[in-house]
Amino acid sequence: MRQGHPLLVHRQALASEGFAPPWVALFDIDSTLMDTSRRNLAILEAAAAELPVLRSVWERLDRKKASWNIVDPLREAGFDDPAVIEHVQAFWQERFFTDEWVQADEPYPGVAEFLADLKEEGFRLAYLTGRHRDGMEAGTRTSFLRHGLPAGSEERFFFKPDFHMGDLEFKTEVCRELESLGTLVLAVDNEPANANLFRRRFPGAMIVWLDTVTSPSPEILLPGIGRSAPSWFLDR
Repeated sequence: MRQGHPLLVHRQALASEGFAPPWVALFDIDSTLMDTSRRNLAILEAAAAELPVLRSVWERLDRKKASWNIVDPLREAGFDDPAVIEHVQAFWQERFFTDEWVQADEPYPGVAEFLADLKEEGFRLAYLTGRHRDGMEAGTRTSFLRHGLPAGSEERFFFKPDFHMGDLEFKTEVCRELESLGTLVLAVDNEPANANLFRRRFPGAMIVWLDTVTSPSPEILLPGIGRSAPSWFLDR
């Protein structure tokens, strides 16, 4: 990581204020480190193989445009059969949150190198995700290792204990445990509500909102939160 990188400068400022290591860098996973659009497209392609009525619309999809769910791309392509859309939604729900299909994800460009740089600079990496433990932990760890992302004994993963638990509720609870890991220097998330949570709980940390995909009706970002595209990881 280059000398004078904003994150290193921020860490030095925290040290001068009396904060001490271990220094912690926190990341969400979906649409923050990992691009989930390929997972959505793979599931939609599987649905089209099963439902002939979708094959023509599959050819019209804008496959470069990321979407929060699997239904929006169909509607944008002009498909609006309620019964089929309901079936596709159920088809997606059964697959998206699984160890198997999470393998379709790929890290955004520069993520693996950026995380490796953080480790080299002495940061402790923590991953706080809305993925649930029983159905996605094994696949997540396998995917990380396959793509060269740090996922060893030194890294800390926080998975939801229950699929039905709300992401914000879970992340709010984990904040107490994060405080025991060390000094949080950085937190990165694609959901404004989560970025706002970290801004309130860790006022000394650098909070970055990644402008990728968000859930419907996102919160307005609080002042002091950085906004960036995934290309942020390439600035090393």
